[in-house]
Amino acid sequence: MSARQALVSILQASGADSPEAAREIAALAPASGGSWIIAALDSGKIDEVRFAQELANWSRSPYLAVESTRVERSVLELIPSRLVFKHHILPVQADEKVVRVATYDIFNTAARRLAEQTLKGRPIEWVVCARGPLLRTIKSLYGVGAETLEELLQSTRYDTQDESEKAHDLASDDPEASVVKFV
Repeated sequence: MSARQALVSILQASGADSPEAAREIAALAPASGGSWIIAALDSGKIDEVRFAQELANWSRSPYLAVESTRVERSVLELIPSRLVFKHHILPVQADEKVVRVATYDIFNTAARRLAEQTLKGRPIEWVVCARGPLLRTIKSLYGVGAETLEELLQSTRYDTQDESEKAHDLASDDPEASVVKFV
């Protein structure tokens, strides 16, 4: 069975109304830089939980019904939150042998490479989950503002210029100094 035929059968098993509808979804072109998985999920024509289960079965990966209560808090530090939010991957469990990372997009090679680099050679077991529960879990574990805070910390640059150079002498002959003194 070709990869395209396999995807059509996965889409049919995930709730596509007919083989034609499944072929239509399979033919969706992702937005530039996007993923076919996201395009298929955004079509609204398939059940995302069944789709994730079928993808897991097809890729021989474990399926995980991800919930914030089942995630070990200590593993959240293993992958930076900016990668978690950008690539929708979530470390869910780790032991001395392997780190389990959940994703709904098993074809996201950039996320896979970045996770491997971040984990510095530790073996990764990728688990497949549904998109909605994964995104809700990420937001509940990291908080809604975590992504923004991480971006702010990344973009903030600290000037090493001496603060005394920036300070204005209020006693100087600057005409605005008297206004400041008055206030």
